[in-house]
Amino acid sequence: MNSAHFSQKNQAASQNQANSPNQANSQKLVKNNLTQLSIEHEMPIRVYYKDTDAGGVVYYANYGGFFEQGRTELLRNRQISPKVIQTSYELLLPVVHFSVTYHHSAYYDDLLNLRTWLVVIKGLRLHYQYKLYRLPAETSDETAFLKKSQKPLQRQFQSPAPKKHSTTHAQSLAPKNHSTPHDQSHSQSQSTPTTPHFAATPLLIATAETVNVAVDAKTLRPRRLPQDFLSKLASSY
Repeated sequence: MNSAHFSQKNQAASQNQANSPNQANSQKLVKNNLTQLSIEHEMPIRVYYKDTDAGGVVYYANYGGFFEQGRTELLRNRQISPKVIQTSYELLLPVVHFSVTYHHSAYYDDLLNLRTWLVVIKGLRLHYQYKLYRLPAETSDETAFLKKSQKPLQRQFQSPAPKKHSTTHAQSLAPKNHSTPHDQSHSQSQSTPTTPHFAATPLLIATAETVNVAVDAKTLRPRRLPQDFLSKLASSY
């Protein structure tokens, strides 16, 4: 064979490799078994009554259910549904590590936005990260004052009537109806219902990470992720 034949052969091989980047990625996943990823999924979460405590605040332990939805739907978008994991692959993916940082509270009927990342695959481990936000239209800075009995305080916080003082020369030069921003906002809250001021950006509610491990559905012993599983993840990466 001459050099031209080898050159054509190499060009054809390079072209085939360029035409199948997904296959190359999946082979890399399987070969290295440790790959830094950035597979992302985003979804809305509506807070239901069952998610909250007696005060209407999301109970801290229930955030784990939100994060479970995120990683489940991330895999489902790659044709890896919970049913496929258990029946086709005969695997379970239990959580062996869970950590969460709470930044703000979420409340009954809030509309939240959950972002989930699959960031590391190592052997039989899947490492996820999460960020949970309250959407801008759902964020307000309105505050209510309550007694210990949970009854609202109203009259106790009304502004007292202004005292009359003799007008000085300096006061006579000041603009009429002058009041401080505190007086204006306080008076406004007592005379008319307060209109919520919505935030311009999403409010970070919580950040978290989990580590899941693959175990055999029958024996519950650790098992490496199958090549087809990794190929489906690599096909969207």
